[in-house]
Amino acid sequence: MRLSIRLAMRGTAPRVIVRGVLDRASAGQLAEYLDTVVSTFAGTIELDLRGIRRIDPTGVALLVRLQRRLRARVAILPSEAVARTVHFVAEGERNRREHGGGASTQRA
Repeated sequence: MRLSIRLAMRGTAPRVIVRGVLDRASAGQLAEYLDTVVSTFAGTIELDLRGIRRIDPTGVALLVRLQRRLRARVAILPSEAVARTVHFVAEGERNRREHGGGASTQRA
């Protein structure tokens, strides 16, 4: 199983449950599925990523675009792999901003 996506309802709120690997090969599949869910349902959509075992930069970029585009409409429930990767990427971005985008010029 590369990526499994299914829809479950919590009352009237949709929950998109994703399992497997979110990478360049599968990100488009999730993006298309989410576009359909977003256009079908009003209100908040839960994106349950707790079953994601691995995520690559393409998967992270998809989540960032999703958050920017939909903001309050999507509640992400991350797996440990997703949380760790997103934290790592955010730290890298913070460090690049603080250090002007280049390598450190400190000398020993």
